[in-house]
Amino acid sequence: MRRTMLFLPSNNPNMLINGGQLGADSLIFDLEDAVSPDEKDAARELLKNTLESLDFGKCERIVRINGLDTDYWMEDLRAILPLRPETIMPPKVSGAAYIHQLDEALTELEAELGIPSGSTKILALLETAAGIENAYEVACASPRMTGLFLGDSLCPRPHRLCRPRCGNARVRHAVYGRAGLGRS
Repeated sequence: MRRTMLFLPSNNPNMLINGGQLGADSLIFDLEDAVSPDEKDAARELLKNTLESLDFGKCERIVRINGLDTDYWMEDLRAILPLRPETIMPPKVSGAAYIHQLDEALTELEAELGIPSGSTKILALLETAAGIENAYEVACASPRMTGLFLGDSLCPRPHRLCRPRCGNARVRHAVYGRAGLGRS
């Protein structure tokens, strides 16, 4: 059960080292927004070393990769998939095609690495209006899907969705997610 989730920037060694001691159910190692483009390679290497050398106990290890519209996401997967994180969190998911593309890449990499097919799960990060609108199809897009995570980028600033619409988005997110993941 995911009651608490802690985001850890993968370019910060102190946070990576101490993350497992804070009692979160899930640790989300962020390779995306928390890491500037000129630090991507170093963050990936730091995360790789962290996952190889530290035991995070019962904490679920989730890696927030870079968006599939960047040049970084495949490098992220190639670096961290051999270390068997339980879940991959793709950002800015807008529809089922995004999940299909990630699922295909995971299937190929799992085969190359001798990892049982389908064992790496996906937790989709919905951060756009299109993602909210397509939440049900995203939830149904792959048997790897374990949930939908509603990003706060839709709500906090006036030029984005206003608070009342944000509340509606959260309700739709919960309902569509449960329905799409086969839970009533």
